[in-house]
Amino acid sequence: MDIKLIYPRLAAAVNARDLDILDQLISPQIVNHGADPSDPPGAERFKRNFRVLIAAFPDFQITVEDQVAAGDKVVVRWTDTGTHLGEFAGAAPTGKPLLLTGIDILRIAGGRIVERWSEYDMLSVVEELGVVHR
Repeated sequence: MDIKLIYPRLAAAVNARDLDILDQLISPQIVNHGADPSDPPGAERFKRNFRVLIAAFPDFQITVEDQVAAGDKVVVRWTDTGTHLGEFAGAAPTGKPLLLTGIDILRIAGGRIVERWSEYDMLSVVEELGVVHR
């Protein structure tokens, strides 16, 4: 299996609101570096987080910008977009656009994501929505 197909499948599933497909793409034993240790295991964490984003940004979409693969790892540069029409992080709807960019490094085994490192700038998003101020 071409490991560069996994993240585009994840993005397509989220964009189509078919989150159950994430069970096929994310290992139940995923090691998600930097995630809250109290998060639910496997795909449940991702499904929960995407449900929150979709509720707050009903037109939420993931775009895969770039991918590079080597060995069992794939690096994905992505962009999330949407319009803030629901409560998010304590902020009432503002109608403002969401633009969140990030990079994930994913280790793939058996056709599933088994390990993830992720970097993104959520601070800019919550600042733009007025949740926090610098």
